[in-house]
Amino acid sequence: MTVVSKTCGTCSSYAEVCCDYGVCERDLRLASRTLVTGDDPCWMDAMRAISWASDNLVDAQDDACGRWEGCEWE
Repeated sequence: MTVVSKTCGTCSSYAEVCCDYGVCERDLRLASRTLVTGDDPCWMDAMRAISWASDNLVDAQDDACGRWEGCEWE
């Protein structure tokens, strides 16, 4: 068994976007409450979510935050 370090990339809420960068699914869900209005066409909501994600990318190697969830053992 190998101990997995607690980094953003090993968190179960990490969603990889490109290379070694991704977004926290929890943060995206929280942001979507204000990004998705329901009044606009769905493509506009999607564009706001994509814009938010590009502005909030995290490095998979960054130390995990206090909300880290994952399997500590592989």
